[in-house]
Amino acid sequence: MAFAEHEFGLGRADKNGTTVRLHLMQIKKQIKRAPEGLIGPKLPREMAYLWEMFLSLNAGRGGGEGGPDPLSYVEIKAWCDLCGAHLTVWELDILKSLDAAFLSVDRRPVNF
Repeated sequence: MAFAEHEFGLGRADKNGTTVRLHLMQIKKQIKRAPEGLIGPKLPREMAYLWEMFLSLNAGRGGGEGGPDPLSYVEIKAWCDLCGAHLTVWELDILKSLDAAFLSVDRRPVNF
């Protein structure tokens, strides 16, 4: 989760569309080293496939003015059917936990 929350934070954008990651990369060019916050926790190798699944699900996420909608079990099942994926209960739990973390980070203000 630490990896996911860090990645979600780097993907947050200000009102002009500049992401935290882009902002920190610009600082890196100026100071010639990675600024604090750019480098985060590593993704455990054995969890990479779940991260890829989440990114695919996240790309098809709906939402509106209030922000992104949570991923529903119906959406996850439809995605599984389309992709031929078969999730175990614990994998589903992890995907839902990643979704909750994404939504939590998405609601935080962007601070540069």
